[in-house]
Amino acid sequence: MQDIENALHAALKRAGVGADDLTAIATGEAKQGERGIQTVAVKLGVKLMLISDGELRAAGARATTRSDRVLTFIGLPSLAEAAALAAAGPSARLIVSRLIVGAAACALAASDGVQ
Repeated sequence: MQDIENALHAALKRAGVGADDLTAIATGEAKQGERGIQTVAVKLGVKLMLISDGELRAAGARATTRSDRVLTFIGLPSLAEAAALAAAGPSARLIVSRLIVGAAACALAASDGVQ
C-alpha cells in the first residue's frame, strides 16, 4: 500500500496539484481485490473506478509510455496510463505519464477543461 500512496503523491507533485484535486483512482477490473488500492482510495475519499478490459484496450492506444512486462502480461503498453485515460473520458489527456515508485505505477489524466 505504501508504494501506491507514494506513487500517487509523486504524480500529484509532478502535476503541481494536490490530493484535493483528485476525483478518482482507476485500475483494471482484474485488480479489484487488491486492498492497497482500495485503502488509498478510501483514505483520500475518492471513488475507486474499475475499468473493463475493453475500455483499457481502447484507452491504451493513447498511452505514451510502454512497459514490455505489462504488454506481455495484459496486452497494454501501460495499465496506469490506460486506466487514467479511460476513467477521465474519451477526450482525456495525460498530465503525468506513467511514474513508478517501488512496485506501484501511477499516471494522471484530466478531462477537457481540467488542468
